[in-house]
Amino acid sequence: MSDSEGKKSSTAPSAAAVEEFKRKKLINLARSVQRINEQGREAIQKQEAVLQFKDNDLHEELQQFWKLEEPTPSTVRNPEDDICEELFQKTHYRLSSGQYVVHLPFKGVVPSLHDSIHFATKRYLNLENKFKKDPKLQSMYSEFIQEYVDLGHASLTRSPTAYAIPHHAVFKQEACFERFISRRSFPEVIYSDSGTNFVGAANKLRDLYSWYNKQATRDDIVQFATSKEVKWQFNPPAAPHFGGLWEAGVRSVKRLMRTSTSETPMTFEELATLFARFEAILNSRPLCPLSADPEDFDYLSPGHFLVGGPLLSHPDHSLLDRKENLLNRWQVVQRSYQTFWNRWHTEYLTTLQKRVKWTSSVPNINAGDLVLMKIPSTPVMNWPTARVLETFPGSDGIVRVATIKTPSST
Repeated sequence: MSDSEGKKSSTAPSAAAVEEFKRKKLINLARSVQRINEQGREAIQKQEAVLQFKDNDLHEELQQFWKLEEPTPSTVRNPEDDICEELFQKTHYRLSSGQYVVHLPFKGVVPSLHDSIHFATKRYLNLENKFKKDPKLQSMYSEFIQEYVDLGHASLTRSPTAYAIPHHAVFKQEACFERFISRRSFPEVIYSDSGTNFVGAANKLRDLYSWYNKQATRDDIVQFATSKEVKWQFNPPAAPHFGGLWEAGVRSVKRLMRTSTSETPMTFEELATLFARFEAILNSRPLCPLSADPEDFDYLSPGHFLVGGPLLSHPDHSLLDRKENLLNRWQVVQRSYQTFWNRWHTEYLTTLQKRVKWTSSVPNINAGDLVLMKIPSTPVMNWPTARVLETFPGSDGIVRVATIKTPSST
């Protein structure tokens, strides 16, 4: 080292030089901190990008895992699958409101149903007569059919292979609700588009209930009943035998209705016809003679109070000796009420002939009395009558033999 350099290095720095050195150091330090911050942000951004890239890789790996683990989809389709797919494309579409519209599927190859136009035409004529009596039902039925046409469920056809199905116009709100709860149990909330009708009916019932609870209304009812001398007599609960004569008639019919009705399931129309015949048989029974004339063989029956004369029945061939599985539907109904008549009128005649004990006596049959004859195989609703001409009492004074005169005897 030279003397000049040694002298220079040994010389102490001035105050201005020290201040300049500090200032440069601070500037360099600030630049270093700024550079470190910028590098840190770039590292964080790169880390986020790497994480995002890793997340995408994980998602793709999961997809690949499930594709490898799931069973191989079957690509083999049989002709039935093609038919179902074609039917789905033709019969399913979606409205702008979001509702799906599904057409009723019909089988391509159908069995022969023979000629059904006769029954459908007959049912159509019955519907016309029903609509004449109930215009409101006609309006509801027309709206229902028009809705089917608008939705594409029904259309006009002239195909020779089409079959006519008889249709019934029935509206039963309670029946619809019963079917719903039978399949889906009781719902918590029911949404209905008939709110106006239900609210109106509820208001009417509320008004009727408030009207009935008014004291003035009850006074009017009491005044009407007392002025007409109406007396209400109620039977004890669960004691139908207190009904008297009318309950005796009901009791004699209930058991025979079950035993005489065919085991074959019947339609509503068939049961209605059968019960109407049962009712006619009950209303044809004799009650008392119309007169005391020995030449008069007529009797008073419940039918006289209903139609002003005895109820009549057209003669039918007996079907009691024929097997039920060989009969058609109408013959099954005929056989059922013939069985009912054959048993009920015999038991009814037996109840009229009382067998009392020896402690009490009943009047004997006298000449001129109108009697009923018990003849086997009597036609339905035919009660053979006769007039007593002469009696022959026994040694005990009881009449057991008599001479009678029938309408056909001379």
